[in-house]
Order: sequence, then C-alpha cells, then structure tokens
Amino acid sequence: MSMCINDAQREGPPLELIVNTKTKRNKIIAEEMVWVNEEDFKEFEESMKQPHDRLEKLLKTVEDVDTNTAYRVNACGALKTLTASKKNRSRLARTWGVVSGLAMVILHKRSTGEERLRCMTALLHLSVPEQNWRIVYCSKGFTQALASGMVDDYPKVRQTACMCLEMLTKLEDNRVSMLHNEHIVEAASRTIGFAQDLYDEVDDYGPWQGDVFVRDRLSDNIGSPSASEIAALKKARLSILRAFLVISKCQQISHDFARTQPIMDALIRVSGTMEDEVNAVCIATMMNVTRLPDNAWHVVFRCPNFVNALVKAVESTYDDCSQCALYALQNISCSSPCRQELASIPNLLVAVTRKAFGSTSTDRRTAAMHILKNLSDDPCNLIYMTNTPGCVATLLALTNERKDPMLRYVACDTIAHLAHWLQTSAQTGADLTSTGKNQLPNLENVVWEQWR
Repeated sequence: MSMCINDAQREGPPLELIVNTKTKRNKIIAEEMVWVNEEDFKEFEESMKQPHDRLEKLLKTVEDVDTNTAYRVNACGALKTLTASKKNRSRLARTWGVVSGLAMVILHKRSTGEERLRCMTALLHLSVPEQNWRIVYCSKGFTQALASGMVDDYPKVRQTACMCLEMLTKLEDNRVSMLHNEHIVEAASRTIGFAQDLYDEVDDYGPWQGDVFVRDRLSDNIGSPSASEIAALKKARLSILRAFLVISKCQQISHDFARTQPIMDALIRVSGTMEDEVNAVCIATMMNVTRLPDNAWHVVFRCPNFVNALVKAVESTYDDCSQCALYALQNISCSSPCRQELASIPNLLVAVTRKAFGSTSTDRRTAAMHILKNLSDDPCNLIYMTNTPGCVATLLALTNERKDPMLRYVACDTIAHLAHWLQTSAQTGADLTSTGKNQLPNLENVVWEQWR
C-alpha cells in the first residue's frame, strides 16, 4: 500500500508487540510504548507532576493485569469520573502515568470491553480542553491506543475513540502528525468503511495492511449488530469524516493528503452510500483536495473512480453535496492535462449541462458553466461537447440570460471558444484549397506492394 511516510517517520514498534508482550506492564511503559514525538513532549516536562498517593494507587490497580477484573473495572471507572470534572482535566493530563496508564489498558489484549470504554472515555475528557490538545496527543502510547480504539470491536469504544480524534484535529500541529502516522491513517480509513466489518464484511478490506494490530474478538460477537451498535458506528464514521475534513483544509499537507492512498480509497468507496448530511462531509473533503493545483492530475489519473464519485454527487438531490462536487470539478477542469480526460468520462458533461440549465441555485449554475468553459478551452473537447445532448443548446440559451450577467458572459465565452475551434478547422481546409486541388486530402488508402 502506498503511503506518504518513510521509515524515519514511523512511530515505533508495531502494536502487535505491545499487546502480545508477556513482560511486566511497567516494562511495557519503559521499553515498548512509544512517543508520537518525544521532542515535542519535552516542552511539557516542566509542567508534569507526580501523582498523589491515592491516584498512584489507582493507576497501579489499572496497570496490574493480575488484579481482579472487577477491581480494575472500578479503577477505570474512578479515573473516568475524575476526568469528567472540568477542573481536573488540565492537571490530570499533566500528571505522570495518567494518559499512558489509560492507553495501556486500551492496548492490552486481556482488557475487557468495559475497561477499554471507561479508559477511552477518560481520554476523551482529557482531550476536550484546548490547552490539552498537544500534550495528550504527544503522550507516550496515546496514538497507539487511539488507533486500537478506532478498530475496536465494541462500537461504543470505536465511537469514543473517533470523537477523541475529531477533537484533537482542531490543533494544526496534530493534523500534520496524524496524516503521517501510519497507525492512525490505517485505523481511521478502515473505520470509515462502517461497522459491518465487525460481523460479516471484514473481508471487504482484506487483511490488515501494515503493522497495526487489529483486536480480533469476532468469535465473542456472533450475531447481527443491534440498532444502538449501528448508531454508535455511524457516529464513529461521521467523527472520522469530520476529522478528515478539517485535515483536508490544511494547505501545507494537502499534497500528502491526496497521496495517502488508504484515505482516498476509503472516501471514494463510501461516497454516495451514506445519509445526505454525512455524504456532504465526504464530498466536501474531496473538494478540499482539489483546491491544491498539484493534486488535479493525481486525483484524475492515479485515484480510480475519484471523478466518477464527483459526477454521481453532482446529480445528488442534496444541495450541499451537489455544490461541493461542482466546485471540485471546476478546480480540476482548470488543469490543462486533465481536460480531455474529464470530457471523456461517462455522464460528466450530461450532469454538468443539466445543472447549468436546470439548477435553481445561481452558485451551482455558475460553477457548472465554468466547468463547461474550462473544458471548451481544449480543442479535443469540441467533439465531446457538440455530441453531448443539450450542451450546445444550453449554451445558446444562456447567452440570452438576463437575470445573471456573469452567467451570460461565461456562456458567450464558452460559445466563442467552440466557435474558435470550428473556425480553425474550417480555415485549415480553406488553406489547403488555395494551394491547388492536388494538395487536398483524397482519403485514398495507400498500401505497400500488396498482391491483388
């Protein structure tokens, strides 16, 4: 799988080493749990405090795998309750062992679903204050726990982990790190595929790509998901899509975002299959990818079905979805190498022409007209456009548009482009005629010593 990261950017050892280790838990913290960026965390070291006696005892209970399960569940619940208080969140995030201890419970293979849910909820509480966004994300083991939580087979754990990711993307430094974190990219991309992979569609994605450990308890979850589980998984997917939408708005990483194949494949795969409001978030993310000119050629020629997904979205009855798709196609059509390929894509010109003529929104009509105008700038598209039913008729009709001068101007400009290519073609024939009859093309087939 193509990823825009190199070995130097990887976080550390694969999660499988962490969750399957047989060493003592204190050694897991010291030797195997990794920092997302240890250098960034050093700026917080001066503000870090040692836990008081009662909290330290609580953390030891959570971390001891030999402790009675009921005690550990209660200890996780106590940490969840402590973090629920707004006044405690900043202090707890800056207490040694709190974030890493919660992360370890989530990562451990023997932890129960209730333990993981309570610990992930505690991490979500700690991620709410703005002053905690960086320190929580940079804490040892946190990104690994986040990735594990996003692919957890308990829907509530997934939902909470995805909400945590969405919260932390509000900080730009976190966005850059998340996109270059293979664990998070893989987990988030898989989560977008929605919940059925927990039960009967896990093979749609095939085996887990890369080093990320996927918690496998399918044998413990036989049966169809309940309505509440489906709702939780839908919310998890929406949180991931919102996080990707925020990341896609960051210009400095737009180039890498478009070339992170798991994300692009996931967006294309689910587009048009969700509720209108959720699908609009997906298409808006794809639209943001096209805002960087360098991405145009890549999404057209290196991302299969990217443009086809946009064409389907153009025809959507949901206004926001249709408008974002039109803006995306408008951006792509500004790239000269992409124009002929766009015009040849089935139903693209038909869908855009319909929006230019029949849409009730001036913005959507204008965007559609700009697409046609951009495509008309390539002489090879003359045939595509004249052969598209209603395309030329729509352009001619809009040249008489009285309510919107800009729409009329763009329509006239497009007609002028098409007329220019027709005139150029006709002029070529006239030039040949003036040179004499023998110079005219005769359409004769020429063979080489063919036997007759």
